Amino acid sequence: GVPAAGKSFLAKFLREATGAFWYEADSDLPLDVQESIQRKVPFTDEQRDRMYAHIRDRILQLLTIYPRLVVSQATFKERHRAMLRAAIPGLSFVWVQAPQAAIVERLSARGGSVDPAYGLMIASMFEPPPPGTLTILNDS
Repeated sequence: GVPAAGKSFLAKFLREATGAFWYEADSDLPLDVQESIQRKVPFTDEQRDRMYAHIRDRILQLLTIYPRLVVSQATFKERHRAMLRAAIPGLSFVWVQAPQAAIVERLSARGGSVDPAYGLMIASMFEPPPPGTLTILNDS
């Protein structure tokens, strides 16, 4: 899902319900990606490709330690979802959606690097997953 849709909220719920280890990939972003967020500019394709190679490698590493793993990350491009699916057997995606008004409210309340204007700007670049993807509407 896009920023503030509720990905971390769902991941925390799944961690508590299943005992899975939670990897919040936003806490592990490459420095140049973090700088792009601070400057409020979109990521380049090269940045995304390197970021998802890193996330893939980190997930594979964590799976050697934790038999149950929940990952939260806004995976905007279908090519990166496909790359992760190909590398990680049994991987499932959940598309977390929320109404735009809720997203703006959450981003405003957070007061972090991703403000409402930046969040909505990058949300416009999100490629919806294919039909049949498990989808959760987080509208509260």
